[in-house]
Amino acid sequence: MEYWGDNTGTEPWLQLALWDGTVPLKKAKLFFWTDGGGVPMVKSWKLQYADENGDWQDVKLAAGQSYTTMQGEGNEVRFAETVETNKLRVLFPKGAIVGATEFEAYALDPVSVDGVNRMVQTGSKAADVNLPKTVSASYTDGSRRDLSVAWDAITDDQLASDSEFAVSGTVIGALAGTKATIGVRSDAQSQTAGAAQPIEQTVYQNSKSVALPSVVPVRFPNGMLDDRTVMWDEASVAGVRLDTIGDYEVSGTAEGSSSQAKITVHVVADPNGGADPDPEPTPDPKPEPDTPLTGWIEGRAIDTTVSAEASWSPASGKLNDGVLVDDTWPSDDDADVNGRVWGSWGQASAGMYAQYTWSKEATVDSSRVQFWANFAGVMMPRVVWMFRTAGRFSTWLLMVYGRMWRMRNTPPCVIPRPHVPLTMLKAGAWPRSLR
Repeated sequence: MEYWGDNTGTEPWLQLALWDGTVPLKKAKLFFWTDGGGVPMVKSWKLQYADENGDWQDVKLAAGQSYTTMQGEGNEVRFAETVETNKLRVLFPKGAIVGATEFEAYALDPVSVDGVNRMVQTGSKAADVNLPKTVSASYTDGSRRDLSVAWDAITDDQLASDSEFAVSGTVIGALAGTKATIGVRSDAQSQTAGAAQPIEQTVYQNSKSVALPSVVPVRFPNGMLDDRTVMWDEASVAGVRLDTIGDYEVSGTAEGSSSQAKITVHVVADPNGGADPDPEPTPDPKPEPDTPLTGWIEGRAIDTTVSAEASWSPASGKLNDGVLVDDTWPSDDDADVNGRVWGSWGQASAGMYAQYTWSKEATVDSSRVQFWANFAGVMMPRVVWMFRTAGRFSTWLLMVYGRMWRMRNTPPCVIPRPHVPLTMLKAGAWPRSLR
């Protein structure tokens, strides 16, 4: 969302759209907005999810987690346990006036999502294919979940003659999605016995159990695949040592297969060393003392941005190196000019600017820019340049109290102390025309 607000004075809430089926949620993040006036900063909030009966329940947070109310950054909370739901909402105190710009929910991403295989008779209608509404997904803890899937459309023309094609599916709760392989054959109805195809599944070491798929692909004499139900041999399943890294083969009996169904279970080391695959964040380091930056602070900028630059004359390491050209420059101004100055050389067709961003607000009472020109290809700005600042809301303001002028290679264009010092996160200089 770009922006949402509630100033009704009732009990405001914000709900994510209803998912088509439940998804396993592990964390959520909320971004708040305030204009510093009529819409104040949120003071408190909490999450609720809809249970299997549709009733709202409070989300239990993981140890060390709390509902923070930071402005300008995501307020993230991790759940004590995975929440299986199709609705999630954030609830605010009664009477609160609220502004928010983003509400995000994060699902456990499966290690794999099963594909679908269908063999259909040539001349069938697309409406009769009946692809499943859910697909099975496996997770690193050995569990499986049926996730809702939305399939791309199939047309009657695709089924009119013998062919084989793939249909993509968007899976709710899985980034990778899935696909269905459709085999169209005129002899589909006469295919009665085939061979079950080997499949694989991965699980982390020391998982409590492993759930295996309920269907396997069977390849028939005409070369097409079709999914058939499978019963896994219990003794074979019991042979999977979840406490020991290795590959374990499990056998079973599949419908329509003249051979045994086989799945290889890969028990692999947990890259997190047995910890939560999505570990709790470490405590933030103690913040810097809340004191203003002093002196020439351009060297402490976390980012330097320019409107454009020539490949042979980049801005990095030049604009904020603290060195004035005439302090060390040879008498010949053209000596290695690109090693000391930044230029756009015609690349900034819409205007030219240079900008610094700091990690925290700074109070600035003066600034300066040194221009360089060789009066050949590089000239002085033709008009007065401007200095602008942006605070935490990223609104650029023109610094109106200072005086700005242009002088070549002079330490140099200084903005005298304004009437009121400026508190900012960003500062930039904009010459209206540079060559």
